[in-house]
Amino acid sequence: MKKQLLNIQHRKSTDINDKFYTPLPLAIKLIEMTNIQPLDIVLDPSKGLGVFYDNLPECSKDWCEIEENIDFYKYTNNVDVIIGNPPFSQWTKWIKKTIELNPKKIAYVIGCLNLTKSRIQLLQSHNYFVTKLSIVKVKKWFAETYLVVFEKNATPIIDLITENY
Repeated sequence: MKKQLLNIQHRKSTDINDKFYTPLPLAIKLIEMTNIQPLDIVLDPSKGLGVFYDNLPECSKDWCEIEENIDFYKYTNNVDVIIGNPPFSQWTKWIKKTIELNPKKIAYVIGCLNLTKSRIQLLQSHNYFVTKLSIVKVKKWFAETYLVVFEKNATPIIDLITENY
């Protein structure tokens, strides 16, 4: 037992902690929420096992996956929609890269502790607003998870109160 605990502690790294593969029903739900159109160019920036990429409706699609040597941070093609489940340890950096690509829609699986006021403000400062939000619970994941769609220049469905009380 003691040896097993040591191995678990020794293995702990950002890479291992970022591998939370999305269950198929969640991927399908987020894809449906995003309302992808046939003429959209869609990017799955963290393809993993392909649960988003393989289930996208008819559209032009592309993907990145660091484990296959296709780095999202080096991606430069034009896209209309970015959808997926990014590594939670890189959220702010990931959002900045997403904004840089200037899609019309962003649809991400976001852990409840990662959807922060400062990150929403960052997106809003680039005219991305929450237009759809579902709260789900995945048995093996910590706390609740959000399926969130941000749309450029859209009417937000939530108010972000900037005053502190």
